[in-house]
Amino acid sequence: MIKLQGNKVYLATLERKDCKKLYEDFEYDFDNPSEMLNIGHSVEKSDEWFDEIQKLQGKENIRLGIFQNDGTFIGDVALQGIDHKNRSCSIGMGMAKLENRNKGYGKQAVTLILEYGFKNLGMERITANTLEINISAQKSLEGAGFTLEGRERKAEYFGGKKYDRLNYSLLAEEYLQKGYAMNRKIYTSNEILSFVEYQKSDDRALYENWQDPEMQRGYNGIYFTSFEEFEKRDSLRGRFFAMIRLNSTNEIIGSVGISPPETEPDLAIWIFGPYRRQGYGTSAFALATKYAMDELNIPELHAGAYPDNIGSQKMLKKCGYIPYPAGNIPEKHYITGEDIIQMDYIWKEGVVEK
Repeated sequence: MIKLQGNKVYLATLERKDCKKLYEDFEYDFDNPSEMLNIGHSVEKSDEWFDEIQKLQGKENIRLGIFQNDGTFIGDVALQGIDHKNRSCSIGMGMAKLENRNKGYGKQAVTLILEYGFKNLGMERITANTLEINISAQKSLEGAGFTLEGRERKAEYFGGKKYDRLNYSLLAEEYLQKGYAMNRKIYTSNEILSFVEYQKSDDRALYENWQDPEMQRGYNGIYFTSFEEFEKRDSLRGRFFAMIRLNSTNEIIGSVGISPPETEPDLAIWIFGPYRRQGYGTSAFALATKYAMDELNIPELHAGAYPDNIGSQKMLKKCGYIPYPAGNIPEKHYITGEDIIQMDYIWKEGVVEK
């Protein structure tokens, strides 16, 4: 039995009851269609589908169920058309209920099965396709490192319209070189997180998360009007800047930046939206503080929190930071235009424990 564990979901062998549940729970997205609407299939057809899966399982396909960590079955993901001679296959994924889509479950499922395909099956090329109107699938594939290879014009017809089919691929060397696998240079880690080298391929995820209003409200930084402008930023100059990777799933969940010692060193942690309020920020702050002392020889660090951000204040105190009123300087927030005093905290001496 296969089981691939992530922090939000795990992948495991599909049972007959799971196939039935998928048929019972499946909801078609009429507002954002990504596939043709098939009608007339009864739940009983799930038995036939399960039998088909068993015939191909381990030969032409590897199809696994997607389960939340409490055991709730929510979808399936597959490596299909496995060609062992040419070391290639395609990937497909689906969520049954609308409420479970666009929550990071599918992205994590794809991450887990890509790791299995490249490392366990020895695949050299994995392909995927989606329709031009399925923007979320395109973002997911590009975020996972896939490259758009081509476009089949007006290849699918449904709902009275014709749509282009987009073809993507990811090669094993790209998967390794671009840092989507677990071979990035590791700066430091604990049992939960690792700080790994920043790569330009991370910019897309960084930019998309920067658009989050909560992120912009909490970080009074430079406002970027486009991805191209974001890529040209020089705010990393002289800083220690790394990505935060979740050890259990190999997912990149944020970034960490530390100003150089010759300035007034400050520490900033950036946790991506789906991973906030799960304790990762606290773990990352503690790890970054220890790294600054042990590896960067920085004797003290500053970190800021807005007065209404009680969560950040609690996190800083938990990590050994204390209020530093002398650093509370008013500044105009670049989005709201308000004059806000960002509360300054300072850390000195000692090793901060998690």
